[in-house]
Amino acid sequence: GYDVKKEAADGFVKRGEEVTFTITTTFPSFTVADSEDNTFKIIDTPTGLDIQEITSVKIGDTSLKANEDYTTNKADDGKYTIEFTKTTIRTSNTNAGKKVEVQYKAIVTSEEGYTNTANTSRNETEMGKTEVKGYTGTITLTKYAEDGNAKGIVICNVAVSYTHLTL
Repeated sequence: GYDVKKEAADGFVKRGEEVTFTITTTFPSFTVADSEDNTFKIIDTPTGLDIQEITSVKIGDTSLKANEDYTTNKADDGKYTIEFTKTTIRTSNTNAGKKVEVQYKAIVTSEEGYTNTANTSRNETEMGKTEVKGYTGTITLTKYAEDGNAKGIVICNVAVSYTHLTL
């Protein structure tokens, strides 16, 4: 199999928040390099997310064009498929071994956070899989005076940062 890595720009989220995801994998080689039957797909299965748009697809340093180099399909259940076109695949394996990077934006739709799984398939055989999770939560800060009294104390805005977990 091939390594598939997925990262989220934010793992501490709230419902309605937009999160940017990056999927990184390796373009496969094909036994019969220019066969019409060859396929390469990246399948993203979100739970608690609504994928909005693909912002970038690259092979190596080359940016790809939607509908020319790859197509996308969003199923009714939210599963999102990026399928590389025959033009991109039928290159006598010149893309084999190159880094593939996909970036996209999604909106958190669940109060409980999200789980997001990405896998790749070559000729309909799964080659690798990864998952990331995002968590929701609240933080309440109460400021007390030296005498222990919170009455009359003004609370200010506080920014909290969190580093996501990749599983």
